[in-house]
Amino acid sequence: MDHSVSDLAREVGRERSQVSRMLKALERGGLVEQAPESKRYRLGWSLLVLATGAGDIPLPRAARPSCKPSPHGSARSRCCRCSRETGP
Repeated sequence: MDHSVSDLAREVGRERSQVSRMLKALERGGLVEQAPESKRYRLGWSLLVLATGAGDIPLPRAARPSCKPSPHGSARSRCCRCSRETGP
């Protein structure tokens, strides 16, 4: 399904210009693509490949973060890195 910048901006509650810039960045990464004839956006091939590969790793293990306090912030501020070494 294709979506216009205006539709997406309304859906996420952001300015149209902000959403347009975000979409251009996502397009450069192949995560979305713009239909040349309609100028509407849809999911890109790279995102579909990424989503397909995500099913190969058990989600709880892949998502388990190894959190350490950030040297650049308060105790509330954390810099989390996901580590595959944490195991199940």
